[in-house]
Amino acid sequence: MCSRPIEFEGIACSREAIAFRLSSFEGTIIGLMKLDSSKKNPKIYKLRGHKGVIQDIQYNLHHENIIASTGDDGSILIWNTDNLNDEMTHSSILNGHSKRCSSLDWNPVVNNTIVSIGQDQKIICWDVENEKSILSLNLNKAPLCCKWNLDGSLLSYIDGNSKLSIIDVRLNKIITSVKSHKDPKKPKVMWIDGLSGTKYNIISTGFSINHCREVKLWDIRNINNPINVIDLDSLPSPLYPYYDEGLGIIVLLGKGETINRFLFYSCGNIKPLTGARSRFSHAGFGFAPKTECITSKCEVAKVFKMESRTIYMSSIIVPRKNKEQFPKDLYPDLIVEPTFTTNEWVNFVEKPILRREFLSISNKKEQALLKKCNNNNNISYNSIFNTLSEKFKYPIKSNNHSSRNSTFSKNNSINNYQIPEEKNEKKLKAKNIFFNVFKSSKNKKINDEKSDKQSKSTTNNSLKINTYENVEQLNDISERLSKTEEENIELKKSVSELQERIKILENFCSGSNKYYETEESFKSIEKKEYYKKNSSTNKGNTKDSKLSSPSFHMIDNKKEEKIKKDIDTTHREIKHKEKLKKKIKSEKIIFDKVIFGNDSENNKN
Repeated sequence: MCSRPIEFEGIACSREAIAFRLSSFEGTIIGLMKLDSSKKNPKIYKLRGHKGVIQDIQYNLHHENIIASTGDDGSILIWNTDNLNDEMTHSSILNGHSKRCSSLDWNPVVNNTIVSIGQDQKIICWDVENEKSILSLNLNKAPLCCKWNLDGSLLSYIDGNSKLSIIDVRLNKIITSVKSHKDPKKPKVMWIDGLSGTKYNIISTGFSINHCREVKLWDIRNINNPINVIDLDSLPSPLYPYYDEGLGIIVLLGKGETINRFLFYSCGNIKPLTGARSRFSHAGFGFAPKTECITSKCEVAKVFKMESRTIYMSSIIVPRKNKEQFPKDLYPDLIVEPTFTTNEWVNFVEKPILRREFLSISNKKEQALLKKCNNNNNISYNSIFNTLSEKFKYPIKSNNHSSRNSTFSKNNSINNYQIPEEKNEKKLKAKNIFFNVFKSSKNKKINDEKSDKQSKSTTNNSLKINTYENVEQLNDISERLSKTEEENIELKKSVSELQERIKILENFCSGSNKYYETEESFKSIEKKEYYKKNSSTNKGNTKDSKLSSPSFHMIDNKKEEKIKKDIDTTHREIKHKEKLKKKIKSEKIIFDKVIFGNDSENNKN
């Protein structure tokens, strides 16, 4: 029927009907509604049999008329929906759990085998035809969810401590296990295998320590560390994963949300795709079988979503330009029939998985409808076409009208209008001349308008070019200004240093022609004055003077002249730079006047 369905969250889907839990009867009754009904409010059939709240409803993957349901009473009921009525009863009961049974999952390859997990810390595999348990496994902690792989050989589950385990049900042995998520709040699991995946990869959804939702990809061969971790958001509802094994697309849905999240699996890694929003928040959801997808619309998945009292359908579409050809890459071969019987599966018989080519029944229905619409005997189609053609025809006046009654209207064009015949040839010539002049004047106006548009376009282009050139010149001037300002700042610093040096020299040797320079390069004036005062006291003590005061050495007149020349050159450079700065500013002001006018200058001032 389809690939493995999503874990039950309100709705279970098949090709012909959908099943859901009726909340009006405290969740103990299953409501079933057919999809073929064309009524606005179709009939809902009620299936009664459970004594507690229903926890899970699952359609058989190979037989569309068989439903399995379980609840708080621990029993598993099997329903045959060939003859639907309100007084219908279950066909068989499977009793094996002493406490609540939380989840079910049909084997995708084996005929009529289902696995169940319960709060009594048991995993039981059932043979539905013979109504007996094939295998059972006792655990240390109650499992919360479980999923078969596509081969039907391994089963994955997550317990209350968020411990992910892989078991071989036929051997009653746990192969590997690891703690999947640090927050044990409702984790979910799904195998990433099939045509686009590998048999070793598995995905889990849960919560981190910071209560943020996350998705992890695992490899069961080395399950100690995840391959990839994707952090999503901090919403409280758990995420239910759906995997299309033919395309590698993962859909993540949460209860009470409007966001549909998508991931893509390729080459052993998952990547997030752009999501989509629905109009309403969904209280429940379920994916229809892929055989119900419409191939002409390139529909990949069909989702039934539940609000408070309504169920509506939304579709996931991959847009394609050429919709006439069948897109084989979007619709690969499907598993429709079981490949193993229960005895073959228990005895480890190996066979290739049976697959069939994709055939959409809904596509055939569309083709039949199109054939009916294309028939020529369709009265409604012909009548609509005739009314439209009559409505938008331009009337052509006949030749029998007189010249007085013939008038121009908005709907009648000059080309369609016909001139009435008259006896006088002069009048005919005059009218012909009038029409020719009218047409020529009209053509002249059209040509003038075209020439005006061309001239405007050329002027606009020239103005654009000039503006671009002016902007470049402005940028050059601004760069030159910035450079000159930086050079002026550096020169001012050098001048200030030289002036300080001159002051220190003058303070040392006021009235004499000799200058003294210290080895400390005149860092402070106060020190120099201190040494000048105490120089007379330390003349006698040569040893102490060397220690207390710094060493002085004499400066010649030549050195003095060099210092003066350096000061003069720096002053000249400063004056030259200031003149350049004034010139550049004047150029900029003139340039602004040419481009922007006098208003811009006034505004700046």
